[in-house]
Amino acid sequence: KKDAVSSSGAEAEEESSFFQGLITTVVENLVVNIKNIHFRYEDRISHVDPFCLGFMIHDISVYTTNSHGKKIFVETAYDDNNDFDDDIYDDNTKQKNYTKVINTHKRAHVEGFSLYWSTKKKFKSLASLSTPQWRDQMQSSFYKGNNDADANSISAGEYIVPPMDTYIRVVRHKHIISTNGRTRKRETYEMSLNLDSVCVNV
Repeated sequence: KKDAVSSSGAEAEEESSFFQGLITTVVENLVVNIKNIHFRYEDRISHVDPFCLGFMIHDISVYTTNSHGKKIFVETAYDDNNDFDDDIYDDNTKQKNYTKVINTHKRAHVEGFSLYWSTKKKFKSLASLSTPQWRDQMQSSFYKGNNDADANSISAGEYIVPPMDTYIRVVRHKHIISTNGRTRKRETYEMSLNLDSVCVNV
């Protein structure tokens, strides 16, 4: 009877571990893609001259990469190719002490990020527009080259930061440390921002 209970417990634990690994793999390989983000703040009350401040992002993609920035699919969150071990055998406790570090690389590619400021004669409020008109005005800023869109788009003189492309790299270091049979975990993060070409208008 004990063997049956033990076997049932082992199967349940194995099944739980399988689903946990499956969920982790899905999360680690999740790809996020968002297009045409436009945030705009208008102030016509607190200052004599009304103004608006906003930013736009044409496209942002978040995905998993290897250490060289190449997009990859992670087979498992505990891929041996992504870890390194420092093993020490303790002769007193007859137990193996080790430190395992699992590195997960994420990259967010940002296309067409810009920051703008409009005031005085350049300021055109959108507050009085209907919802469809307001939506069209906000979206038109992303589509230059079309005559109707150009009439409503942000002018060059309004940009604090003209449209630019960049990427953000985030590395998660998951440390698994085993000492004298006891295991503890901790996570550290490393983030870098690529700014090869930035223009700021003041």
